[in-house]
Amino acid sequence: MGAPKQKWTAEEESALKAGVKKHGVGKWRNILKDPEFSTDLQFRSNIDLKDKWRNMSVTGNVGCVSTERAKPATKKRRRLSRSKELDEEGEYSPPMAIKTKLEEVTPIASSFVPLQIELEETKKPIKRFDNLILEALTQLQEHEGSNQTSIAMYIEEKYQAPPDFQRLLSAKIRSLVDSGKLTKVNRNYKLAPTNTSLQERTPRPPPPRTDNYDVKRQMMMRAEGDLAVTIQEAADSAARAVAEAEVADAEAREAARKAEKIEVEAQAAQAFVESVILHMKNRNSATLMIQS
Repeated sequence: MGAPKQKWTAEEESALKAGVKKHGVGKWRNILKDPEFSTDLQFRSNIDLKDKWRNMSVTGNVGCVSTERAKPATKKRRRLSRSKELDEEGEYSPPMAIKTKLEEVTPIASSFVPLQIELEETKKPIKRFDNLILEALTQLQEHEGSNQTSIAMYIEEKYQAPPDFQRLLSAKIRSLVDSGKLTKVNRNYKLAPTNTSLQERTPRPPPPRTDNYDVKRQMMMRAEGDLAVTIQEAADSAARAVAEAEVADAEAREAARKAEKIEVEAQAAQAFVESVILHMKNRNSATLMIQS
């Protein structure tokens, strides 16, 4: 449940008043880091400073810092930090800004001037704890990692935290470590190497397409033209081949016809020679018979 809160000492109250006077209300982190007040407030957190200052403002125990605040019918701004609307997804939805007027109250030990307080939203509604923790680690950018206190202070400065913020934050950090989104180094936490959910991503410019596109288009057009020329040339070549084949066929037929004619003439000539030889043989035989 955590260690019990110690009672505020006079030195701590004086340091708180001086810190508010120097840095202003709500600058709890700056006050804690200021060497002038860090010694007296070393056991206090920014939540302790915020709660103590609210109590001192209500009871009128803010000394010289509250001279203007103690006047009747004056207004001050205070963020809504005590809402308990935490949904099941870890998102905190603060109530709408309201206005209330404190009635005059007379405590047993002291009395104070009634204040008219205006409650308004001064910080963003809290988002999912996962995203807040990752955002804090990304923005803090500490080389050795950030501890839970640094993460809590970053979130409380920018968002409205619920009452049980520290408990929820501790549980959510353990969950992120178990899931591998965070890595724990000693008592610090760092983003896992593979976690790029909150890293800035520079969109890649589209590759220039004008030159390449024109070149490709020209190549395609040239290829289409070459293809058309090739097809036409192939058609012309085929037509010429067919015509040449027809001419060769006609010439072959003519040559065959002439060969047949020559063969017929040769046969006729041979028959004529044979008939002449036979006639001469018969004539010689007749002459020999006459002489004998």
